[in-house]
Order: sequence, then structure tokens, then C-alpha cells
Amino acid sequence: MTTMKIALLERQSLGEQADLSPLKQLGEVQTYATTSAEELPDRLHDIDIAVSNKIPIDAAGLAKANRLKLICLSATGTDSVDLSATQAKGIAVANITNYSTDAVAQQTMALALGLLTNLVGFDRFVKTGGYTDNYSGDYYQNTIHEIAGHQWGIIGMGHIGQKVAQLATAFGAQVSYFSPTGNTTHNNYQAKSLEQLLTTSDIVSVHTKYSKLTADLLAKPQFELMKPTAMLLNVSRGRVINENDLAWALNTGQIAAAGLDVTRHEPMHADDALLQIQDSRKLIITPHIG
Repeated sequence: MTTMKIALLERQSLGEQADLSPLKQLGEVQTYATTSAEELPDRLHDIDIAVSNKIPIDAAGLAKANRLKLICLSATGTDSVDLSATQAKGIAVANITNYSTDAVAQQTMALALGLLTNLVGFDRFVKTGGYTDNYSGDYYQNTIHEIAGHQWGIIGMGHIGQKVAQLATAFGAQVSYFSPTGNTTHNNYQAKSLEQLLTTSDIVSVHTKYSKLTADLLAKPQFELMKPTAMLLNVSRGRVINENDLAWALNTGQIAAAGLDVTRHEPMHADDALLQIQDSRKLIITPHIG
């Protein structure tokens, strides 16, 4: 019997603590810390199963994958794979649905609370000596906000969106939602159009999957609808938001703040406009940990 060959294309995305023994029981495992677009075709050659996370897999990457039968994604989304290309070659694609609901919802709340309470700024203030014997009390001029009593708008009411709705409600927010797919069956919360949600919400969190329908869903015209005191949170996919337009909105005061756990490029490019915004009261970015 021919030994099954498995390629783990992004070992570092799983963390060093991940147990690979179940994979090794299935066959011969070839492990790579990361895989570039240039390396992908050769690494998929003579492989039965590929395990990936975020790297783009397109027709060019599959050019030598004549033996490949299955791509397993250690993620909920499948947007990193060209599904038409895999279908043409008879390659199945599997993802992990709902595994990260609690983690992503928790990260959403962490970003919201971090911005509302200026957590990073207060921590930096104390650790740089501002809260010592000569403390004057002037730092309390920095306003702290609460979730309670505010309007929280959710874009994408899947499992994660619903979990965030529950948490936001528990904190005392009034929750409404917009469904890019038109699903308005969540009777516990008010469904709104995107325009209505953006104009009325104090906090907007994005939980929709990336598709042609949601590409650049939020750009300058949408930011212009939002309150100047509004906060935007994105924990879905970076390409749902036009990041250059978001940088404009933050720099001009069109919106007050943003918290991101996802970005258009992961890792980010050194010249990314968002990296120029160093004020953590305006912007907090985490490296896709949710």
C-alpha cells in the first residue's frame, strides 16, 4: 500500500504546542514553518493531503498538484482557496466550522473594552512613571466610555455575530444587525439596512465572511455615514474593509476609533497606512489572534 503523504504548509500558524501525532498516524508528514507562493507548487507536488491556514492557494499554486486529493484548512473561512481551481482538479476542500466562535467573540469584546477604557494608554502612562508620587491627576481628563446604553451594530449574524450580540446585550448595549446575505430571522434583535446600521450605531462590529458580496463593504462612503464618535471593530476578514479609507476616516476624525484583529495583508506591509496611526485611543491592531 502506498504511504499517504501529508504536507503541513504553515506549521507556525498552529503554534508549537499543537499535537501532530494524529496526522502522523495517517501517513508521512512533511512540515514547513511557512510557505510562499513561489514555494507552493513544488510543495504540493506528489502530496495527497495539504493542511493550510491563510496562504492563498490558486490555480498557479495547484499547477503540480496532480496527486492532491484534499486541502484541509485550519480555519473557518475558505476564502484563501480558489474553489473553482480545486473543483477543476477534483480536489476536496474542508474547513473547521464554528471552532473559534467563543475566541473571536472574546477578542471582539477585548478590542471594544480596550478602546473604550483606553487600556493601552493607561498602562503606558503608569509604566512610564506618570502615576508616581508627583502624580497631578491630569490624566483623568482622558474620557472613559461604557458599553451600557449605547447602540451596537453587528454586520454578519452567523455564530460569531450571535455570540457577540449576546455579550453586548449582557453589557447593556442595544443590539441591531445587518445581514449581507439578507437573513433577517434573528427575532431577538432589530434587522437594519447597512445604511441604517451605520448611521445609528455607536459601535459597529464586523463578523461576515469574505466574498465578492462583502469585498470592501466598508469604504469611504460608508465611513461618511457613521457618527464621529463611532467605533469600528473588525474580526472577520481584512478585505471586508478598505484600509486606506479607514486610515483616512481615523486621521480626519470621521470616526473615533477602530479595533482590528484582521488586516488586508497578514502579516502587514511595513508601509501600511494604518501602521502610521500610533495613538492607541484611535486604533488597536492585534495579529489575528482570535
